[in-house]
Amino acid sequence: MLAHALALAIALAAPADPGTTPDVEARVRALLNPIDRPVAPERFQELGPAAVPVLSSIASSSAERGSTRANALAALAMLGGPEAERTHLALARDPAAPWNVRLYAIRGAAHLLPPDRIRTEVEPVLSGDADARVRAEAADVIASRAPDGCAAVRAQVDREPAHSRPLVGRALQKCK
Repeated sequence: MLAHALALAIALAAPADPGTTPDVEARVRALLNPIDRPVAPERFQELGPAAVPVLSSIASSSAERGSTRANALAALAMLGGPEAERTHLALARDPAAPWNVRLYAIRGAAHLLPPDRIRTEVEPVLSGDADARVRAEAADVIASRAPDGCAAVRAQVDREPAHSRPLVGRALQKCK
């Protein structure tokens, strides 16, 4: 625990120029796993584009804890770019990924994608995912960010089994 706290302190005190890739990875890992307080989003931005492949790799790795993967997705969404978009969409659609990772992937995709692409990219998750929690998150994103997304959400709510209809149907509150 002391070693982890020391690594975090070093990462937070290091200059904004991350230098080598191993240095970037060490700093990203320290920021992803804070012990006593959340890390300000600006700390990831200071790492710049060099952090994107590291965050993408961590988010995609089934060897990582779900919470670490989710934190990596949140940071990746903040940094943006094509690789961040690809990673979020791939994980949102990956039925083998833990549900909490998939929720962060859907939320991040909503941040990364322009509104006119959200329905196209997220609707397959809404209509085809086995997990109601994941469908509910997709419904929420589509209802709140996609033009004409409410029609897709209404259609999915009608298809939902009775036990999951209220969960997925909450997104309809965002529809006018």
